[in-house]
Amino acid sequence: MLLYSLFIGIVLFVSGRSLIKNYIDKKMKTKSIYLLYVYEIIGIVIGAKLIDIATNFDIYLYYLKNNDYYRMLLNTFLGGIIGVIFSVYIYSKIYNENFNDISEIIFPNLLLIYALLKIGCFFNGCCYGIKFDNINIPIQIIEVIIYLCLYICINLIKDRNKKLYLLCILFGLIRFCIELFRAEREYIPNISQVFALIIFEIGIVLMIKKMRLKGNI
Repeated sequence: MLLYSLFIGIVLFVSGRSLIKNYIDKKMKTKSIYLLYVYEIIGIVIGAKLIDIATNFDIYLYYLKNNDYYRMLLNTFLGGIIGVIFSVYIYSKIYNENFNDISEIIFPNLLLIYALLKIGCFFNGCCYGIKFDNINIPIQIIEVIIYLCLYICINLIKDRNKKLYLLCILFGLIRFCIELFRAEREYIPNISQVFALIIFEIGIVLMIKKMRLKGNI
């Protein structure tokens, strides 16, 4: 648990550094950098916690009865993605900034956060893979490699809209497939796969919208 907590701290630090670097590169105001970082963290924490409680309510009751408050702090990151989307949208409306411009910075950054969290999951012993030859597949490490590669590739794309819809499509598809090798799943599709499909469909919608604007369809 201590190692997992350590990686959460590392994630928050790396996320902040990455966000600041991207904003400086785009010559955004310093105030906007820190405000957006705060909104991002709030979105991740609240979104992850609400989704986790909704999908694991009986487990939280068990933790509460046994005074295991530390485990109650742990979250599902996919819920955090949903929380970030809402928090970034709210930020853009309050401070009159372009949602797409902010999304270009925030959403690819989530891949880096997710990859680092999966290292924490590996040391924590959670989110492990199915058994193959009596050995659990190190699915967390496989995820780390995949998401880091995807993070690098997505950031090489210059077209903002293309970057966003490819991110949604590829992440949704990859996450759905990875869950097939997760040992902890009880049914298919599980809640993570449902969220992955939603993200995938959002990417398809964005792609179609982009193609219509170009007159390709």
